[in-house]
Amino acid sequence: MTMRLLRLVTTSIMALGAIAVAPQDIEPAAGAAPDHALVGAPFEVTAFNICSLNCSDGSLPTGGQFTNFGLVPANELIVLAEAYDWPRVIALNEVCGQTAWSLTAELPAGLYAASYYVSARRPDAGCALYGNWVAVRTGDIPATRSTEVHYYWDGGTPPPGDDTSENRGGPCLRSFIYLEQTWGCSAHLATSSQATTLLSWANTQFGTTPQLMLGDFNLEPGTGPITSWDNSNRNDVFAAIPVTFEGTAKHFDYGWGHQTALEFVPLATAHQSASDHHQLWGDVRFR
Repeated sequence: MTMRLLRLVTTSIMALGAIAVAPQDIEPAAGAAPDHALVGAPFEVTAFNICSLNCSDGSLPTGGQFTNFGLVPANELIVLAEAYDWPRVIALNEVCGQTAWSLTAELPAGLYAASYYVSARRPDAGCALYGNWVAVRTGDIPATRSTEVHYYWDGGTPPPGDDTSENRGGPCLRSFIYLEQTWGCSAHLATSSQATTLLSWANTQFGTTPQLMLGDFNLEPGTGPITSWDNSNRNDVFAAIPVTFEGTAKHFDYGWGHQTALEFVPLATAHQSASDHHQLWGDVRFR
C-alpha cells in the first residue's frame, strides 16, 4: 500500500474570519455504488484525537513519535482509511487548521463532506486554528446530498464573535447512510458539566434520530456524566476497548449511538498511534 502525502491547501484559513466552517454541496462520484445495495450491512466509524499540540518526541509512554502538528497521525489515518475503503463517519479532535483542510482534500471525491469547528486560537504553539473535524459519507439520495450542519459550543449555542479562549465546540453533519438519515458529530470535552450539557443539547437537537457522538470526553466510564450518557438509551461503540488514552492508560474516548436506532456489532479495534490517543474503529448497523 502506498501512503499518499497530504496535499497542501493554499487557501488562507485565517481569511475566513469565522468560528465554524460549513461543508459545501457534494455531488455523487462517477460510478459510485449506491448505498442502498448494502442495507442491513454494518458500516465503520472512527474517532481519533490526533494530539496536534502537546505531543512531542519521546513524550509518550510507548515511545511514540510526533512531529509537525498532526501531520504524522493524519497520515496514519489516511493509510488505514484507504485500506478499509473509508469509514462512513470520521471524527477527529485537536486538529490544527492546516491539517483539517489537508485531510478534507484527501477525502474521496464526491462521496464525503467535512466540517471544521475552531475551538481555540493557539499561535503560541504554532497552531493558529485548533478544534474538531468531522467527515461523513453523504449517501446516495441526490435530493438530499447537500449536507446540513449543526454546531455546538460547550454543548450549547456559540457566543457571537471570535473567542480566543479554549471553549469546546464541535460540528455535527447530516448524512444518509444506506438510505437512513444519520448525524455524525465530533466532540472534545474538558469538564463534567460540558458532558452533561452536551447530552441535553443532543437530546433536544436530534431526539431519537440515528446520531453518533464521537470523541474525547476526558472522563472515565462509571463517572456521573458518563453514567448519564449510558442511561440515555445510548451505547458506546468503543466500550470493548479498555484503554483509549495512553497518557494515563484510561478509557476517555467514546462513540455514543441510540440503542433504538443503532446496533453495535461486537467488533471494535484500536490502532497504536503517534498520538497519545489510540485511533479507534468500530462497526455499527441500523436496527
